[in-house]
Amino acid sequence: MSQSFRDLPRAIAGMGWGRQLGFVVGAVAVFAALFAVFVYLQAPATVPLYTNLAEPDAAAVVGKLRELKVTYSITDGGSTVRVPNEQAADLRLQLASAGLPNGSGVGVVGMEVFDRSNLGITDFAQKLNYQRGLEGELMRTIGRLSAVDQARVHLVLPQDRLFAAQQRDASASVVLKLKAGAKLTDDQISSVKFLVSRSVEGLKPENVGVVDTAGTTLGKADTADGARDKQASMRVEVQHQRELEIERKVQNLLDQAIGKGRSIVKATVALDWDVVEQKVETFSPGTLQPQTRSQKDTRESFAGQGADAQAAAGGVPGTQANIPTYQAGAAGGAGGGTSSYQKSEVTSNYEVSSDKRAISRAPGELKNVGIAVMIDQAVQNIQAEQLTQAVSAAVGLQPARGDQIAVVTVPFDTTMSANLAKTIEDETAQARQNDLIQMGVKAGGLVVALIGLALLFRMLSASIRPAGVAVAGGVDGAGLLPDGKGGVAALQTPEAIEAQISALMSGDGAELPPHVLASMAPEARAKYETARVRTRQLSPSERARRREEVRRLAMEQPALIGETLSRWMAIDSAMAGAS
Repeated sequence: MSQSFRDLPRAIAGMGWGRQLGFVVGAVAVFAALFAVFVYLQAPATVPLYTNLAEPDAAAVVGKLRELKVTYSITDGGSTVRVPNEQAADLRLQLASAGLPNGSGVGVVGMEVFDRSNLGITDFAQKLNYQRGLEGELMRTIGRLSAVDQARVHLVLPQDRLFAAQQRDASASVVLKLKAGAKLTDDQISSVKFLVSRSVEGLKPENVGVVDTAGTTLGKADTADGARDKQASMRVEVQHQRELEIERKVQNLLDQAIGKGRSIVKATVALDWDVVEQKVETFSPGTLQPQTRSQKDTRESFAGQGADAQAAAGGVPGTQANIPTYQAGAAGGAGGGTSSYQKSEVTSNYEVSSDKRAISRAPGELKNVGIAVMIDQAVQNIQAEQLTQAVSAAVGLQPARGDQIAVVTVPFDTTMSANLAKTIEDETAQARQNDLIQMGVKAGGLVVALIGLALLFRMLSASIRPAGVAVAGGVDGAGLLPDGKGGVAALQTPEAIEAQISALMSGDGAELPPHVLASMAPEARAKYETARVRTRQLSPSERARRREEVRRLAMEQPALIGETLSRWMAIDSAMAGAS
């Protein structure tokens, strides 16, 4: 191989101009194909460092990468910066430590404005810096939303007044640049207003205005009408979700029973949005007897005899009872005898039994449900009654509440579904075909490049292979090999090898034994005799050249030469043994 490449310049120089041109074109084509296959098959060496960058942010990131002396590339119109894959993670950390990208472009200042102290700053400048820093932080935060590309925030912070009646409310304006195809819902706009209002002292959500770069006001105004509209929209959404939930539950049931695409389910629900609060008080619930709350039992008892006992027990409470003369007169007028006095008094207070309940019913309670089920008529052995019972049990229908269900069988139009299935199948087949074509292009390019390389190598090998030894030597220049040429084509048979060796040996003054000549083929023997006659007059330099040719021939065809010499030696040994 090394000898062949060393002889390459000589081989190219020996070509005609046409072959030289073909060789150059072929080499260029092969190397171009190999380069194209290498570039096409190799994995990308770079990955996106940041995407969807604003122009100021992209400029800041690129400037930092140049400062770090990092190789980069810019794509997607300058919004994407790509760096080598193995450096991406480290570069993100370095840029983050430098505050890049800040999300809103160069010139946006956050609270880092206070990182540097300035002793000579005025109070007005200090307040202005605080407002700038607050606006910058809000811009960065809002710019992190997935649908927002850029954001601008303007705050109006009125000065504090001595009297509350003169104090003005703070306000804010937010300008949003949305990404392509992105849209913010009313709830998301309300979230932006809530974020801004909670970030600024004294700012109310209704004092925050949000617009886009087209000048369109985003979100609804925070008024009573807006609140009612939002509530109505919320109710419709809840009703729609309840209907979808019922439809999904029934559809899954029917798909497992009769197969997919064989049924259609639609549901309608009515919700009660009234806020109901009830207070119920029941007296003596369940014929429960009244319970004793309190009870008082008073008892008096007196027993005695004689006038003294009667006098002691007599009299009315008051002044007269305390006058002895009166008591004595009363006692003297009364007769004697045994006396007894008893008094008993019981007072009971009863509590009336009652049951008090406060009932609050949340809005959105289900009033009634209506379900319609259509089944393809092509389905065999449809039992509508059993399906009705199954669907009613799965959903929990209550006829007393007014719930309804209808199950009917109708012929389905399958044209649309068939077309859709065919379209999906065609797209899948096309995608598979594209994948195969892409793989074929890759494999074909590689195969063509390899074939071209093999052909080029073969052409080079044929061109730089040394020519066969010419043993022509005579005065007329005629060679011993066919057509007077050397080369591999003439050295492929043992007879030709044998003829050439014998001719070279004769040119060097060597004579072959008669028994060797006798074993040679007629053609080889004839050529040997001719060469022996023609080479007797060779000069010493010519004989040296013949010896060099024998050496080269041995290097080119060692196997055949070894076989020839071995045969000669075997013949010589056999003749020696016979003698």
